[in-house]
Amino acid sequence: MTVSESPVESPTDRSADVLELLTDEEGTWTMVPVGATGDERMTQWISVDSGVLCELEEMR
Repeated sequence: MTVSESPVESPTDRSADVLELLTDEEGTWTMVPVGATGDERMTQWISVDSGVLCELEEMR
């Protein structure tokens, strides 16, 4: 594979899923796969408090 080629996705490989980033008034961020529907949308998510997030430069 060269730099200009895209990897071939397997139907079972979900590593390429795009995440939708949602927030609420209390500062909680929730990531949900954009392709999730129905029950998946309610069960496949991660939530973190905004205090846990940091700038990438700070992390480095």
